[in-house]
Amino acid sequence: MSIDHHIEDMSVSELLSFLDSKRVNTDRLRQENSKLESAFESYKNSRTIKYTSNLMNDDVFPKEIEDLAKDEKDYYLGEFLKLESFDRESVEEVLPSRNNYNYEKIICYIMAEIIRREINPIKGLIVDISNEKNPDKDDLFELKEELLISKSKVDVLREILLTEEKKETIEKKNNLIFMPIALGEEVRIFDELKSIPQEEYAGFIELFKSIKDGTFKNIRRFTNNENYNGGLEVKGNGIRVVFQRLSKDTYCIITMFMKKTQIDYGYRNNLINRYSEYKSVEKELKQRVKDPLFINKHKEFENKLFEILSNGKINEGGCK
Repeated sequence: MSIDHHIEDMSVSELLSFLDSKRVNTDRLRQENSKLESAFESYKNSRTIKYTSNLMNDDVFPKEIEDLAKDEKDYYLGEFLKLESFDRESVEEVLPSRNNYNYEKIICYIMAEIIRREINPIKGLIVDISNEKNPDKDDLFELKEELLISKSKVDVLREILLTEEKKETIEKKNNLIFMPIALGEEVRIFDELKSIPQEEYAGFIELFKSIKDGTFKNIRRFTNNENYNGGLEVKGNGIRVVFQRLSKDTYCIITMFMKKTQIDYGYRNNLINRYSEYKSVEKELKQRVKDPLFINKHKEFENKLFEILSNGKINEGGCK
């Protein structure tokens, strides 16, 4: 698609395709960034509003966004909506890694939801009040202030979406902390690993790496059981890793396991027990991750875990 050919009329799908194609030609992207900025501004002020109005009439998202897994969409939107500050640094903390295949789609989805949930309803109220015989100026002022705040959220997302990641940016690497046994020096992960068939090790490597690099494979937040509400999970075909965020770049691995069936009561009971155990030590763990020695000790556990998963060597007497 030529950037000079009716770019102001791009749909969300076309824009996503355009962004994707630009990834392979960064030099050209730099030259054309100002045109892309202009195109996206037009999209935000006209096409997106029309698109969001259709959504409010029970229309559907473009296929690229509709195909995103519900758990993934809900997780990132929920993290965004929980923010108290919407400056760029805060927003980038809750967005997926740029390594995530759905990076642009997730940002577009959040933008569309903010427009649908906040901007369009506020604009509708402004129009309704303005059409009244004696419009309340205080109400109009407050609504316009709210509108500016909501628009600023979209502007930050747009800026992030259109900013090319610098080549010299250090690859993101999160810290992994493993659930200690009674806050001692031993961790539970190696005992859990003994019950995992070796043919599943490769899948677990992928899950742990997705937490490390922030791509979070098939992530979802538990919301349907009060015993582990708020817990996070990445998953593959029948395999699960449950974890929780301790700080900006540090995550506690709570448990790993195989889920045999959709209705697996053993899995549920284990999850309840493990998450309860985590909650009982969460406060202390958040303090301990400030200690470099504690982080380094768990890096050793992490290295040992990846070594085992890579070569399939573990026995009852310990790890080798």
